[in-house]
Amino acid sequence: MFYFYLYLTLGLVIINYPPILEYTKIDDYFTDTITTISQYFIEQIGISVTRNGEFLHLSNSILQIEYACSGLDIIILFIATILSLNIKFYNKILLSIITIFIFEFLNIIRIVYLGWILENKPQWFDFIHDYILNILLLSIIFLFLSLILKNKEVNIKQ
Repeated sequence: MFYFYLYLTLGLVIINYPPILEYTKIDDYFTDTITTISQYFIEQIGISVTRNGEFLHLSNSILQIEYACSGLDIIILFIATILSLNIKFYNKILLSIITIFIFEFLNIIRIVYLGWILENKPQWFDFIHDYILNILLLSIIFLFLSLILKNKEVNIKQ
């Protein structure tokens, strides 16, 4: 468990420590990327959208995509978990990359669906955003990791 906490702490410090954050701008990069990709897919489902920074101006509402929406903190949590597993380094890197892509793909679907909800059923937005989609997204990622590790004997490093 020591390695898990070490990797988690290092990851969170790297992405949240002000001097490092000011230099890397990783939060801005992730938020900008997620916002741009989400804008594209919201347009693909037939909702007119314009972008102003982290705000997506939809036909009838505004969707703000904040840093927390990028999923970077959750990605760090999963990568810390993967790095603390007693598996080959190559597999750790491969599993981390796959997890990032799957998580961000699902996260973009989540944001696009929230845009649709905001336009068509705004009374449900808060409930779906705060509970349903967050629980669903994390459950899918945990299921993915458990399926990957199902047939392997994995021991968390002590």
